[in-house]
Amino acid sequence: MFDPLLTSAILGGIQQASQNAIRNQNNRARQYGNGSARLDNIQSQQIIQQRIQMMQNKQSNESTNLSNLQNIHDMIAKFAVCCYVARADGSLSASERQSLDSLYGEISTKCKLDTIKREMDKIYFSEQLDLITIESYLKLASADSIVASLALAEDIVNSDKKASAEENQNIYTIRKYLTDRTGKNYISNTFQINKETDSRCSGCGATMDFVPYAHRFECPYCGNTKYI
Repeated sequence: MFDPLLTSAILGGIQQASQNAIRNQNNRARQYGNGSARLDNIQSQQIIQQRIQMMQNKQSNESTNLSNLQNIHDMIAKFAVCCYVARADGSLSASERQSLDSLYGEISTKCKLDTIKREMDKIYFSEQLDLITIESYLKLASADSIVASLALAEDIVNSDKKASAEENQNIYTIRKYLTDRTGKNYISNTFQINKETDSRCSGCGATMDFVPYAHRFECPYCGNTKYI
């Protein structure tokens, strides 16, 4: 596997060794008045510099390719997470479908590979997206991109209505996956509601509904939100 640090160390070693060899040869050329040796030395230096430049170009290209590959994995995982959450209750609302179609088009525009489109089609039209299937995409994506994907998924399912219990359960499942993978606490329902918890809405005074797995109350009348 390509290792940027190792490649940089190799390049540095080659450059240092070439400079030492050039310095020694120049000293011998001056000592013995050997002009041809100095000419050969200049030619050798040019060849070494060309080789170093070739290795640096290769390093840059490989680094770019790895970055592009990671971006592709992150984009597919984003689409998978959004589909996994939005389809949790067995149906898609018009708003959810529109958001997923828009995301599909955005990724297709950025990555025009047929294999990527086929993979997204498999996700989109899957009758049952379980965690095992989703995890195959998540483990190739960066943790930060999964966090951003989950935030987008929550926005999608809450865009025109409150998320269903099944959708909230899948949100919780992804949060649990992130917690297990990174060691950070992404699980939001760590506090227990007790009789001392004030569920009154500060906006209209009505009793607010507790949103499972989301660590908050929401007012069904004025839409006010209260986190606990």
